Amino acid sequence: MAHPTYGFRTLKGQGSRLLRSEDDDWVSVQAREGLTGWKRGLLFTRHYSYQDDGANGAQHLYRYECLRLKGLDVLAVAYGKTNDEARSSLYEDLKRKGVMPLGEDQ
Repeated sequence: MAHPTYGFRTLKGQGSRLLRSEDDDWVSVQAREGLTGWKRGLLFTRHYSYQDDGANGAQHLYRYECLRLKGLDVLAVAYGKTNDEARSSLYEDLKRKGVMPLGEDQ
C-alpha cells in the first residue's frame, strides 16, 4: 500500500495491476480511499480497459466511480477516453452535487 498522497491512500493487490490479458484485451482496476477534507469517507475506483475495436473508435476506455463508504451509496460515475478526461468529468459531477467544494481541483 502506498503512502497517502493528495488526501488519498491507493489500495491495490500485490504484483501487477493487470487483471487479465487475452488477445489485446487488458483490464485494470485501482481503488483510492479518501483520507482528508471533503474526500474523507469516500472510495474512488478507476476501471480501465483496452480494446482493439472500442466503442466510437476509442481504444482506451476509463470509468471512474465515487462511493460513500458508509452505506456504499454511489455518488457519481464518469467515463472518458483518457484517465484525465474521466477523472475531470467525475470531479465536475461531484461539484454539481455539492460533494466536492467548487474551489478544489483534485
